[in-house]
Amino acid sequence: MTLVIRNDLTLVVGDFNAVSGVVRDGIEAVVGPCGSGTANDNSERLINFRQVARLRIAGSWFKRKDIHRLSWFSVDGRTCMKIDHILVNRRWKCVHNCRVYRSLQFDSDHRPVISSIDIRLRRTTAKVTDVPRYNITRLNNSQVMEAYSMALSNRFDALGVEETASWDLFKETINDLAGAHIGTSKITKKECISDVTHNLIIGKRQARLQHRLTDYKQLQKRTRASLRRDKQAWADGKATEAELALQKGQLKDAFANFRNLKAFFCHISTPILDNNGNLVSDKKGKLARWNEYCSQLLNRQPVPPSMLRLRNDLYCVEWGVKLYSLILPPWS
Repeated sequence: MTLVIRNDLTLVVGDFNAVSGVVRDGIEAVVGPCGSGTANDNSERLINFRQVARLRIAGSWFKRKDIHRLSWFSVDGRTCMKIDHILVNRRWKCVHNCRVYRSLQFDSDHRPVISSIDIRLRRTTAKVTDVPRYNITRLNNSQVMEAYSMALSNRFDALGVEETASWDLFKETINDLAGAHIGTSKITKKECISDVTHNLIIGKRQARLQHRLTDYKQLQKRTRASLRRDKQAWADGKATEAELALQKGQLKDAFANFRNLKAFFCHISTPILDNNGNLVSDKKGKLARWNEYCSQLLNRQPVPPSMLRLRNDLYCVEWGVKLYSLILPPWS
């Protein structure tokens, strides 16, 4: 037991030919409140072993009937004891059940002692190698493209036939030349924030640290408005890039922009129709269109005075008829 790591789960299972006993004075950490039998010399040896090895008797911590606790039956049919035990170390939370089962029949005077143990294995994460993301947009520059092609052809001309057939060497050559001539693209998490908004954020933070509440509130409003404008401008730019990529047949770039828009969850305005049936999506155009629509809907021609006098006369006549009908009796 000295070679066992104490932090690991340790189980000792077998026929110890000793009972646990019901006396727990001084051995509360070893024997549970549901022990059985009268302790003897074998019980003392078992207790000493458990104290040195820091083990517990699993069955003594669960309250069971005798038919689910006694594991050995003598040939006389009357003597029965619990001498088969499962010992577990201080990791006690992993043991959920321990009892004797009578349904399993063997050619033996012992009955099986079964325990339910919940083992939580430590998750191991595989090491993920970072794949370089090259800035392929630099290849649109004719000078960069020519230098990269020249270096690539010179490198493969210097290699032999067998060396060029090796995939590892081919991949290493391509990566070295791409990193030297093209370079990797830097991925920024908040590429939608402009320099103006970034300066406003810094100024707002400084105002908060210097306890200038008035300036802080003003800068906070300006920062929020600037962030909304930047996000909308970034979303419009991504949508435009995706549309151009679709027109050129570059599906990978187009759907990359679509995924960025979906992950960013920016506000995309819903277009409306103008009088001619054309779509209007910009904010100023939509406001002008709503203003025009409401002015046509709510504003109407003024009522001439003659119509107002006629309406008033009709209103008075109607009320006069109602009053006359109330004054006259029903039989008149």
